[in-house]
Amino acid sequence: MHDPEIYEVIATLFEGAPQPLERGDWLARRNQSEGFYGGMFLANFGNVECRSNELNIPSYDGTVLLCQEYTPQSGDFERVVVYFHGGGFIGGSVASHDVWCRWLARETQSQVISVGYRLAPEFPAPVPQEDSFSATAWIAQRNEASMHPVPIVVAGDSSGAGLAASVALMARDRNGPVIDAQVLIHPMLDDRSTPIADDKVPYLTWSKDDNDTAWQALLADKAGSEDVSPYVASARMEDLSGVPTTYIEICKLDLFYSEGIKFFMKLMAADIEVEAHVLRGVPHAFDVLAPEAGVSQRMLATRCAFIKSVR
Repeated sequence: MHDPEIYEVIATLFEGAPQPLERGDWLARRNQSEGFYGGMFLANFGNVECRSNELNIPSYDGTVLLCQEYTPQSGDFERVVVYFHGGGFIGGSVASHDVWCRWLARETQSQVISVGYRLAPEFPAPVPQEDSFSATAWIAQRNEASMHPVPIVVAGDSSGAGLAASVALMARDRNGPVIDAQVLIHPMLDDRSTPIADDKVPYLTWSKDDNDTAWQALLADKAGSEDVSPYVASARMEDLSGVPTTYIEICKLDLFYSEGIKFFMKLMAADIEVEAHVLRGVPHAFDVLAPEAGVSQRMLATRCAFIKSVR
């Protein structure tokens, strides 16, 4: 059922952990995710040296988004990766994913721009999606105006992967910007609750209560109804033709497994070039929890290889 190397680490990490958070408590989850991501990335990847500077990018309504740009120490890069952090639309930040984006810039010889989109419930849908699209369009325009334009990749983990998928669909249907590839790491794509087998529940690192809390914060009473836009919950989009080349990772011990598989099948039906990895025995965010495990090392290398192939 589970990867013993992953769960040995997880058991140690969560030994003596507090009781699960109450359903609906988005603020406690936000506070928890900020410390979790920042602490785990720093502990497991260390201080990664690269060039870094703050970007102030205007969103669709005039709000300035605080973003961070990471460039390899050499200053040279072969593509721009627009990165959206995870955190269930209610948590995570540019700061929490700082080390991860530094590492990604170095390992893929890319310029990585981490987008500081606004969070629910203070800013419900479609604000996070429109922020993400606005930032991508601004970055693409700057890239096109440069002396040496490079390919654009949108990428993210969890809810951030959901935002990357939303941006790719919006770019398709709004006639740009051109996106060359999307990288979806354990994507959060569907507000409609998907049943999960009872024997998988003990292995979940993102529970149904977590998921319901997040989607309700983003969508309020629309969550699970027919009134949700496919540009917010991308699994609702029936036709995925015209989206860019896609890399997707799906974990079997993840609440998002079924929606990930369905999205992958729609990509295949639309004849999109897809590199898909369906991972047995591992949960959501396994790579953050146990980056030294064999499967984590393989997938980190595989992600980087895909990104480096975008030229």
